[in-house]
Amino acid sequence: MVSPASGGILRGMGRLLAGMLAIILGVAAFGSVANAAEIPPTTECTNLFKRLLKESATAGSGGNQQQADRKMLDELFEASCISDPEPLLKPVELKPFSDACVDAAADFDRYWSEFEPTMDRITKPMLRQTRPIRERRNRVIKRIRKLREKGAVAKRVAPLIRLRKVLFRREQRIARPYLREINQTLRVYGYNAFLTLFELDSLRCMDFQKSSDGKPRGPAEKAATKHAISMFGPMLWVLFEMDPESDSSKRDASASARSEVASPDISLVGSALGYQQSS
Repeated sequence: MVSPASGGILRGMGRLLAGMLAIILGVAAFGSVANAAEIPPTTECTNLFKRLLKESATAGSGGNQQQADRKMLDELFEASCISDPEPLLKPVELKPFSDACVDAAADFDRYWSEFEPTMDRITKPMLRQTRPIRERRNRVIKRIRKLREKGAVAKRVAPLIRLRKVLFRREQRIARPYLREINQTLRVYGYNAFLTLFELDSLRCMDFQKSSDGKPRGPAEKAATKHAISMFGPMLWVLFEMDPESDSSKRDASASARSEVASPDISLVGSALGYQQSS
């Protein structure tokens, strides 16, 4: 539920992301409806949600934000992208063990179980193809570090620095198409992360605005807890993209992401988001 004082859906999504982080740290965060929305969402629903979320994010605060939130949820409901907007707007009685919640939880679990294999399908070939160049570049980096530790003059180190840059540019060319696919995959899963959680809330299976430190209540909350780590990265990606104050930094980060190559010692989500290390 997004309360009127919450500052809108976008801020509520930020708290949802914080709740997912709490799950990762070991804290669980988190009616039957006749015509449930689909899990996973259709492409039409994903694109509609992205457009509506941008409109909601620029609506301002107070009454304008509340109206934008209501408009977004109503349009999602009319497009059959969520089953009921009311549980997202006000407190309702939860029915976590209803037939609809059992079915939705199974669909949710099935969808999010595909995320890491999907990312592996993209990242593993990229890491495999860039490995020879990356290993050679790492050897060059170690050589540069040793020379500097011994106090070598800049003229002696300069050729190795030039070689390091050449090798890094080669990595870029190989990795670029894979990184584009990674970004697109994260975009889809990121928006769908919120839509699928909205649907669980819409069905009265759980309330993502509340948290408890006990055992997950019902199959939907259990599924959300199970996939919290997988969902966290794509959700963060969406919030960063939606933040109107991050436009300039987002452009810088996007440029950096395009110029960086995933490193094998970085987690899957971190690499996919573009938080790669360059030397």
